[in-house]
Amino acid sequence: MTSQTTILLADDEPLERGSLSLLLENEGYCVTAVDDGDVALNMLEQQQFDIILADIRMPRMTGMELLKEIKKRSIDVEVILITAYGEIKDAVEATKLGAYNFVEKDHSMDEELKLTIERALERIQLRRENEELKKALNNRNQFYQLVGQSKQMRDIYNLVDTIAESTATVLIQGETGTGKDLVARAIHQRSLRSQERFIKINCAGIPENLLESEMFGHVKGAFTTAVRDKSGMFEEADGGTIFLDDIDTFPLELQAKLLRVLQDRKFERVGSTKTIQVDVRVIAASNQDLRKLMNEGLFRQDLFFRLNVVPMKISPLRERPCDIILLAIHFLEKYSGIYNKELEGFTNDAIRMLEGHNWPGNIRELENVIERAVILEKDSFISTQSLMLLQDMDDPYPVPSHNPDNDSIDVVRDKAEIEAIIAALEKHNWRRQKTADYLGINRVTLYNKMKKYGIKEK
Repeated sequence: MTSQTTILLADDEPLERGSLSLLLENEGYCVTAVDDGDVALNMLEQQQFDIILADIRMPRMTGMELLKEIKKRSIDVEVILITAYGEIKDAVEATKLGAYNFVEKDHSMDEELKLTIERALERIQLRRENEELKKALNNRNQFYQLVGQSKQMRDIYNLVDTIAESTATVLIQGETGTGKDLVARAIHQRSLRSQERFIKINCAGIPENLLESEMFGHVKGAFTTAVRDKSGMFEEADGGTIFLDDIDTFPLELQAKLLRVLQDRKFERVGSTKTIQVDVRVIAASNQDLRKLMNEGLFRQDLFFRLNVVPMKISPLRERPCDIILLAIHFLEKYSGIYNKELEGFTNDAIRMLEGHNWPGNIRELENVIERAVILEKDSFISTQSLMLLQDMDDPYPVPSHNPDNDSIDVVRDKAEIEAIIAALEKHNWRRQKTADYLGINRVTLYNKMKKYGIKEK
């Protein structure tokens, strides 16, 4: 990126402006130097720069004022401020307003500036890569709330398109958390019944003694608590679609009644002899192998074949790794909005961690991980620390020995962070820039963490 990097330098001191320009040009950067904040702002409005390097003290418009105008006008540029020792407080405040970082005017400024620019460029590259991921997500990778561009998902999209307008019964099979309910909704939304009701029945979540009444209804007096007539979900779904989730848990003694509904679209309420006819599209889902249950005598063979008119198999997430980051970006945008967080994407290490995880809980696990990361992350990009993938950590919640029961996750994380910061500071003789580099954070972040935890050199 170096050969294409453009830097706008704003400094009112001619000697310093000249020496910094020469330093940066020798590093291969394309430098434009100006002596005034107003001029710099006008140039930023007319021309794209990657980085602006501005002195915090300039006549007419200070570096701080320039920063505020850049943020006010939403100009896409990374801001690095040059500050004297006595202006550190202002510089730290500037980072809170959106500056990437600051460098102090001292004997080590040149090396620190080069390192700061390199890290700013890494951040720019990271932002651009995440923007490309978001574009990929927003183009043709969402299909009725389904997200993915793998061959397996494209096959699902094509099959949904093919079968949606028919009335054929569909059986969706796949592991827990693969999104079977979203596929069922996509079929309904793509069908001619999309304006009618979509009713989901979680067969595993309704007590067996209530399931028949919930599905088919009952008449007053059919049993002790039946104080009035009640329509069932099949009646409620008339004209639309009914989704039978976890069909593998459907009681064997009720399977014959369900089979009749599938064959004839007819049934009777519990306690009634009056036949009711409905026009319902049935979609069923299972995370178990129904053929195996059928062979074990736990699932009727005729019911299986009646359900399995159009079979669909949803692949687990580990078998379609190219969908992982698209889904992660999707959930990042969702939960950033919910929790009002301004997050730009994922670090490269975080992306590698997500892609390397086995995801036994599939999309549901990924969504939970991203939601937690959005809550925990304090920077602009989701880091590996915020992901907290249990499978990749021997001890995901390091617990102090004194009284672990009284410590929340946040307290444990803070204690672990304090220990890591102190150890790094001692390792580098309390030199803050080297410590920040070692920890993989910028110096301002280190300052803020030291202040937060009250860490001082002994």
